[in-house]
This record gives sequence, structure tokens and C-alpha cells, in this order.
Amino acid sequence: MQSKLGNRPKPAFGGSFSSAAWLLRGISSVPGELRLRSAQLSFVAQERGSAWDWQLRKLERDACTANFADTLQSGDHATLFNEPLAQVSIRFPWYYFSGGLVVTTRRQVYRLSFGQLASSSMTSDELETVSTMRRVGKHWMRLLARD
Repeated sequence: MQSKLGNRPKPAFGGSFSSAAWLLRGISSVPGELRLRSAQLSFVAQERGSAWDWQLRKLERDACTANFADTLQSGDHATLFNEPLAQVSIRFPWYYFSGGLVVTTRRQVYRLSFGQLASSSMTSDELETVSTMRRVGKHWMRLLARD
């Protein structure tokens, strides 16, 4: 069963919060920052990560975000989406184990992880990463919970 906050979630406070997040695109990912500020939810990509050029161009087209791919390829940060919180749907699927979320905007569905993808054999550092991912995810759950 998925934890779903519905179509009109409200932040639990009027402040702001941000955390590292990875946009998941098939077998590739784009590192960035998920931000909540003034009831606006945004994802700012910090580099191209393991995404191929065609994936960045497709993200740009699907999100209607001009120059997203070129901005990332030049080494600058690029905002993929910046939406009013009241106009997005947010889910915390059980199979993410609190380590990520799914954001649905008017245009697109985005899968985000709060930790970099790990290798198939977990080291003690990677286990700590999983713990951190879950802690950050639970904080996002509290912030985005309905009143």
C-alpha cells in the first residue's frame, strides 16, 4: 500500500526545507536538490549525473523547461520544476522504504530518491546512506503531511 498525500497537500509549517535528491530516470539519475519554500516545491538539478543527452532533452520537453539540458551541460544548476504545493500530488511508495517519493505535477511524474544509487553489494558506508535516506524521507513525510 502506498502512502499518498492526495492532490492538495499542505506543509506542516510555513518555513522552508531542502535536501539532496536524485531524479531517477530508468537506469540513470540526475543529482540535485528538492526544495520546499513558501509553499512551492521545486527540484534543482546540480549536474547531469548519469543521464544521457537524449534523456535531458526529453526531460526538458516533457517539463516544458526551456534550456534545461543546455544549462546542465554547461555546468550550471537548472530548475526542472517549481510548482505550488497545492497543485502537486506526492506519494511515498512503500517500496521506497521512506527513502524517496513520487511527485506528480500538471505535466509529469518525477521519481526522486534521497540517496545516490548504491551498488549491488552493500558496504557499511552504503548502509549508513540508506539510514540517512530514510531519515530524510521521514522528515519530508512530516513536512508534507496534511493538517
